[in-house]
Amino acid sequence: MIRKILLASVAVAAMTGAAAAADLPSRKAPVAYAPVAMAYSWTGFYVGGQIGYAWGEHKGKIYTPANVLIGTQNGKSKGLLGGIHAGYNMQSGAIVYGLEADIEASNVRGSTAVAAFPGFFANARIGTQGSFRGRLGFAADRALFYVTGGVAAADIKTNVSTGALVDSASKTKFGWTLGAGVEYAISNNWSVRGEYRYTDFGKHTNTLIATAPGFNYKEGVTDHAVRLGLSYKFGGPSAIVAKY
Repeated sequence: MIRKILLASVAVAAMTGAAAAADLPSRKAPVAYAPVAMAYSWTGFYVGGQIGYAWGEHKGKIYTPANVLIGTQNGKSKGLLGGIHAGYNMQSGAIVYGLEADIEASNVRGSTAVAAFPGFFANARIGTQGSFRGRLGFAADRALFYVTGGVAAADIKTNVSTGALVDSASKTKFGWTLGAGVEYAISNNWSVRGEYRYTDFGKHTNTLIATAPGFNYKEGVTDHAVRLGLSYKFGGPSAIVAKY
């Protein structure tokens, strides 16, 4: 009899414990968190430097005091250039837009004879130059394909000579520039770029004094340039946290 009572008590205790265990809240596995890198963002202020090579034309015409054309020249110019740039980008989805300015030193120059005006030579040299441009591009993560355009300015030095006699002038001329390029972010802050631009610095007139007093020399300067650059963007993408 006692044995039956003990067995029954054990059975009741086991059933009670199982029911109590079923009522307890279940324990979940701990949640793991891990940082996930954000997609690269082009938004931000940046500075950098660039070097390049330019080639172009300096076309000129000589007019008499009565404005009669008596001589023309079509010279080729080439040389190196390099300087610094700074700008700011904004990114919305895959579209990147912003503003950029640059200033460069240049030794782009050329010299040629003046046709139909024997003994006359004209040469032009682009000195310090710069531009202020807008940029519009398409970003494929760390690669940015863009177009750029705006105003350009340069200190253009011109000489007209007949050997012993020389007329020299130096003027700051304003024009326009247009181009395209590709930029790639090699880290969160550093990027490299390659760019092509065409620039038209406009036309200018110099009055000759020594070589042909009272005559006018009218010249236009254009160039093509390829540039390689390195930029540093301030700030950078931060990590976001995802759980799994």
